[in-house]
Amino acid sequence: MRLADLTLLFDYHDWATERLLAAAARLENAPPQELLATLAHICEAQRAWRMLMTRGQFTDFLQPDDCADLMAVQKLWRREKDEFWRYLRSLGESDLQREFTYVGAGGRRRRLVWHCLWHVVNHGTQHRAECAALLTTLGCSPGELDFPIFLDEAADPAG
Repeated sequence: MRLADLTLLFDYHDWATERLLAAAARLENAPPQELLATLAHICEAQRAWRMLMTRGQFTDFLQPDDCADLMAVQKLWRREKDEFWRYLRSLGESDLQREFTYVGAGGRRRRLVWHCLWHVVNHGTQHRAECAALLTTLGCSPGELDFPIFLDEAADPAG
C-alpha cells in the first residue's frame, strides 16, 4: 500500500463521516445517544490507533462529555481529524512498513503501520453503516456513502 492510496482512503473516510454529521444536524429532534456514541466511537478508535502507532499505548479514553450532544461530537471529530492528518502528513513511504508493538487485551501485539491505517478506514466504514441505517430510520438518510460517489464528487467539486 502506498501513502497516496492511504491518503485517498482517508479523504473518503472524512467525506463519509462528515456526511453523517451533516445528516445528524438535519434531524428535527436531538440525535439519539446511540448515534452520538457510535460517531464518537469512530473518533475514539481513530485516536486510539494514532496513539498506538506513535506512542505504543492508548490511555486517552472518551469521557461522557465527548458525546453529550451533536456539538460535542462535531468538536471531537474536528479535533481528531486535524490530529490524524498531522500524523498522516508526517509519514513517508518507508514508515508504512514500520512495525510497532503495543499491549492489547490479548497481550503484546505487533503490527505494521499501513495495516492499522487500513483498519481505521475499514472500522469507520462498519460504524458509518450502522449510523446511516439509524439516520435513515429516523427519516434523515445521509445519502450515498459509496467510494465511487466520493470519487465522482472529488473529481467535480461543484457536483
